[in-house]
Amino acid sequence: MSKLSHILLTLQIQFMLITSKNILVYTPLPFYSHQTAYNPLWKSLARLGHNLTILTLNPMKETHENIHQVNLEELYDFWKRNNAFEIFSSGEQTWKNIFTIYELSFQMVDLELGHPEVKALINGDRKFDLVITEFYLTLGVGFAWRFNCSWIGVVSMDLNHDKHALLGNPMHPVLYPAFDLGMSSKEPLTFKQRFISCIYYVFWNICSKYFNLKQDALLKKHFGPNVPSLQKLEKTVSLVMTNSNPIFHKARPLGPKTINIGGGLQIAQSNTLPEEISRFLDKSVEGIIYFSLGSNIQSSKLSKQTICVLLETFAQLPYKILWKFDLEENIMKMPSNVFTRKWFPQQYIIGHPHVILFITQGGLQSLEEAVFNSVPVLVLPFFGDQFLNAQKVLEHGLGLVLDHKKLGIAEFKTAIEEIIENSRYKEAITNVSRWWLDRPLSALQEAAWWTEFVLRHHLEMGSNDKKLVQSESYFFSVFVIICLVYMLFYR
Repeated sequence: MSKLSHILLTLQIQFMLITSKNILVYTPLPFYSHQTAYNPLWKSLARLGHNLTILTLNPMKETHENIHQVNLEELYDFWKRNNAFEIFSSGEQTWKNIFTIYELSFQMVDLELGHPEVKALINGDRKFDLVITEFYLTLGVGFAWRFNCSWIGVVSMDLNHDKHALLGNPMHPVLYPAFDLGMSSKEPLTFKQRFISCIYYVFWNICSKYFNLKQDALLKKHFGPNVPSLQKLEKTVSLVMTNSNPIFHKARPLGPKTINIGGGLQIAQSNTLPEEISRFLDKSVEGIIYFSLGSNIQSSKLSKQTICVLLETFAQLPYKILWKFDLEENIMKMPSNVFTRKWFPQQYIIGHPHVILFITQGGLQSLEEAVFNSVPVLVLPFFGDQFLNAQKVLEHGLGLVLDHKKLGIAEFKTAIEEIIENSRYKEAITNVSRWWLDRPLSALQEAAWWTEFVLRHHLEMGSNDKKLVQSESYFFSVFVIICLVYMLFYR
């Protein structure tokens, strides 16, 4: 080695020693898309020389020497035993089901924080420079308090309105209806929609107070009686990275704490496929339909009527079907053109040139992968933001939407044929893909830069000191409550 090379290597090592930081990552919610959406960022930070400890329910198979994973995967058994997948697969988005999912999520977090390796981490003497945690259930802020370090919040889609308010972002039930309501923003809301949105804001504000009390109890249980309230800890966040996508989320003003990385973080450039799947795709020159309902909605738990419609429709099509089916041993007799597996490398399959249609539940990451690869979609929404995403698919002409509860063979087959045979859907999604990908920085580059920005400056970028009575939501809440009281007691 030359003297110059030796000097450069020494300087590089010294630079790494100076800049290398210890980062703790914790994503509490037991949803695959929440757990894995930011995996490319963890790998990128590791390649930059940082040491990451990741508490995860879905450990990465291929990581980096700077990444240590605490595997919490076994805790999914609790999720399964308590029928969480049945709730999602039912498509019944009732308040009872929403509360059940939240209660189960709190119990899951209790198990996660009580895991022996996690308890050892909390009670140990390790030092961290930064905590990155999910900003839906924000219990991970307890680690930032415990290790006295900066912290960043991350979300795999847009924020709920109560989190926007916490960050000082303008919110309004008419301008920004909750994404769970699935209200289109293309046309002005009707009076009924405005009223429903106002009621939802009021009710969700009350629910969030209750959920915060549950999280406060968990914080004190696992981090000690001296830990401040969640409401106080949340205000210390350095910044929050949202995965809001300009295709599926409405533009809105954001304060300095909210960084929108623009969607598509999880999308990889590689196209490596298992050999068996690759051969299947290459041979299917007639065209392939990829069918997946994501990780929370399980095909085996759909109604018998829905499954019969799916099977009979697929049997009538001249295309090959790849169906992500959650059971290894498929107890149903599949048509000869249907190929099932418990898991598929989805984004690589959608990127194959023979894939002509993606039938999906409408999860944000799935739709982003469809847009990235310019593959039209048929959306069957079940839960959460999927209804809003489905509306956006219709608005942009990226495909069609059907109600899985009312699905019929003729309707299903007609929709599939319409999307495949009418070129306007392919053209629309190709055009949207072009302008979405035309950006100065990728989502990954943006997320990595902002993470290192916080590491460099260790700052808290101001807080939202707005009192409740200073918030526009307060006045809406009071107005709606007065109206309800009048309607109930003075009519």
